[in-house]
Amino acid sequence: MLNSNPSLAHRTALEASADAIQPRVAEESVRQSEIRYRRLFQTAKDGILILDASTGKIIDANAFMSGLLGQELPELIGKELWEIGLFEDIAANKEAFRKLQETGYLRYEHLPVQNRNGVTTQVEFISNVYKEGDRLVAQCNVRDVTARIVMEQQIKIQAEALADQSRRKDEFLAILSHELRNPLASIRSGTHLLRPEEPGSDDS
Repeated sequence: MLNSNPSLAHRTALEASADAIQPRVAEESVRQSEIRYRRLFQTAKDGILILDASTGKIIDANAFMSGLLGQELPELIGKELWEIGLFEDIAANKEAFRKLQETGYLRYEHLPVQNRNGVTTQVEFISNVYKEGDRLVAQCNVRDVTARIVMEQQIKIQAEALADQSRRKDEFLAILSHELRNPLASIRSGTHLLRPEEPGSDDS
């Protein structure tokens, strides 16, 4: 039996068309979101490493991190942090990873990183664990703090120099006060001797 209501048939066709379009719109939205994320990930001015939170092995890294280590992405994939120069040895790496698994967060203010040429860079290292799809991953943000450390050292040197100047000034004033005290005592004594004797004093 033919549909006797044309408007109902038209509405049904529109709904079917909308149902078919919605998944494609959602897929395109996800694709665009992934493109934006990838662009931000690769152009970030800090190093970023993505680890498998169960094994501690690297599953992704951005361009800044590759440049910092002097290693291309394929060389980094599947390695642990100690293997790319982020920790002194396996034991230190495993201890840090154990803390990360327990707390979901890890931070180092100054962590030395050595690239393949033996050049060491001081970095700030922050890592967080979160769920990505059906697995847990750890994102590690690595910031070069070499310039900050140099500035901190300069400030420390300047503060020590100012403290030394203040100490020297205090020493000078103490010596000056001591040296002036003796002549002033002699002057006071001389002034007393030169003072005219008053009648009826014991010395008369």
